[in-house]
Amino acid sequence: MHHMAQIRKLVKDNALQEAQDRASQLVVQHPGEAEIHADLGGVMYKVGDYESAEVHASVAVLLAPGSYMMRHFRAMCSEKRQDFLAARADYNAMALQSKQMHEKVAAHKLAASLL
Repeated sequence: MHHMAQIRKLVKDNALQEAQDRASQLVVQHPGEAEIHADLGGVMYKVGDYESAEVHASVAVLLAPGSYMMRHFRAMCSEKRQDFLAARADYNAMALQSKQMHEKVAAHKLAASLL
């Protein structure tokens, strides 16, 4: 999405207030888009508002529960807020997700080798 690239460029250019304003507008316009919530969370993280960052990261995880990246971002926010139990829960979920993905790949490789 073109708008998210603009937000990321604003962050890179350290135009954080403009990035926050634009990302906030996009969240209102597209409340069901996980990446937009993650981008707004990323801006909030960059300005040091870890609680708001975690809120948007949590919405992103709810909207994209299979996204490793969204869950990792939320874990980072939890760590910054020193909520290590929440961070650990996300890291454990990520580990389980990774294990399941590797098992699925191994099963496909085995099935392919039997053909």
